[in-house]
Amino acid sequence: MQGMTDVVFKQVLMLLVEEGYVDLEDLYVDGSKWEANANRHQVVWRKNTLRHQGKVEQRIEALLEEIKKLQVAEDEQYGRRDLPEVGEGKEISVVLNSARVSEQLIKLQALIEQKSEEKAQQKALKKIERRLREERQKLEKYEEQERLLNGRNSYSKTDVDATALRMKDDRLLPGYNVQHTTSGGQYIVNWTMEQSASDSPTLPSHLDKLVERQQGLPVPEQQNLGADAGYGSEENYADLGNRALNA
Repeated sequence: MQGMTDVVFKQVLMLLVEEGYVDLEDLYVDGSKWEANANRHQVVWRKNTLRHQGKVEQRIEALLEEIKKLQVAEDEQYGRRDLPEVGEGKEISVVLNSARVSEQLIKLQALIEQKSEEKAQQKALKKIERRLREERQKLEKYEEQERLLNGRNSYSKTDVDATALRMKDDRLLPGYNVQHTTSGGQYIVNWTMEQSASDSPTLPSHLDKLVERQQGLPVPEQQNLGADAGYGSEENYADLGNRALNA
């Protein structure tokens, strides 16, 4: 659908330029917050995801520590003090994630099988295994939320592309920051849908789309771009200079 919309938009723009309705020399960019068709009560917040994920990781670390203590108590005479991540008395720092937990579960299962003659320890290890599997499932959930957030502060469960934005009426709702560039005649010559609440970081990608849509059109050698102070940043001024755009 997006591809077809781009094709139709480009064809209409070409027609308007050819007929003289649109002059691409003087352009103006602005943004508008549009509410998404999404449940306002089903928003995932990054700060909550990180907090809950941290608690899960702490519980997993505690479970791994329990395993090590069991091994120390039972196998110290063989020099097996802990799981393979830990060397001879030296902790190895590893990134804790669901993949690492899955590796630990495989090793734990092998350890449980080795303890078939030691019923008490095998029972204790099986209990830890069950808890570890439960925590891994929770960790996978928060990792997926982080993936969907992709650097954003929030997203809606019913429209994962929508971000919670402060609307003009001060309501906090899932929505999009729609950027649009108009010509002097107030025709829209470019638009993009952004996930950032601020206008400033949206400008480079918006201008990339403008360049794409202007391909094949009689673009003036020098173009002028007007925008409000919300777009003002050193990065944006440098980007405009590289594009030969006058701000």
